[in-house]
Amino acid sequence: MDDEEEILNDLLGQLKENTSFNNKAMKNHEHFELPKEELEKFILNTSGRLVKDSLDMIDIVKERVAGAAEPEDVASLSELFKASTSTIEALNKVLLQDKKAMTTLAVKKMDIDSKKELAETETKARMMASREEVMEQLIKDAKLIDATVDDTSDVQTDDDSEQPKQ
Repeated sequence: MDDEEEILNDLLGQLKENTSFNNKAMKNHEHFELPKEELEKFILNTSGRLVKDSLDMIDIVKERVAGAAEPEDVASLSELFKASTSTIEALNKVLLQDKKAMTTLAVKKMDIDSKKELAETETKARMMASREEVMEQLIKDAKLIDATVDDTSDVQTDDDSEQPKQ
């Protein structure tokens, strides 16, 4: 009887553990919430974990197929390869899109900076040309005045006018 009770208690213990595990899994599933801001991080982490688990499982199934090649095991291995490959391709596309976006932003910034520099250079060139043009125009439009200066001592200055003549 002790053996039967022990087996029965063991089975009951396993059922309790299994039930508590299932209840935990159900509770965790019900309370899952994913904010929009963490969506990308979640997708990348989950996909990475999925690829890692798939690669580990591929190694296990490969050993099994090498030991005894059963058609079900070969089909499982093939499906694992296919799933892992498509997940890796999806992650690679995300990486390439991210790099492309960063490159596009860098090129746009360089384009804007070069346009600013060209505009500044063009403005400076216009200012220089304007000065030269103004000087040329002044010289061109200048009228010659014939003037001779005989004696500068007869010229009366403002200071001289305030003093009485002697």
